[in-house]
Amino acid sequence: MKNILFLILLVLLFTSSCKKNNDDTITKQNITGMVYNQCTDSGFKTGEDDEEDKPIKAVVNSLNIQPNPNNGTFQLTLTKNQKPIGIKKIEVIDMMGRIVWQTGASVSNIFNIDILHCSQGIYYVRTINEDGELEMKKFVKE
Repeated sequence: MKNILFLILLVLLFTSSCKKNNDDTITKQNITGMVYNQCTDSGFKTGEDDEEDKPIKAVVNSLNIQPNPNNGTFQLTLTKNQKPIGIKKIEVIDMMGRIVWQTGASVSNIFNIDILHCSQGIYYVRTINEDGELEMKKFVKE
């Protein structure tokens, strides 16, 4: 019974905080009256500072590990929109979350990594590129 009353209260709160504008958009307002999201026919926006006409640019990061699976030595290549990009940091992480290999910044986008000292298993490579973007990929050491 308490769960049903709670759900009814949530529905009432939600419906009372939504209003329909003259242009058929639905605006949801929080208690202070600031708009924090809007649903329109053209998509979903968050925040007050969103620009409606700003084009969305697709960014494709590619973290390539060759070979995968491997024996503990492999080559890592990082690209952004099919162009080489420098790396701020690379970490190889085991399944327990321990960093077993790492290196700092480099303008190179190709690295030869050697973790022969590590046991067989599943590992992750975590990279941060020169633009500060994080990329992770799983690989297997046989």
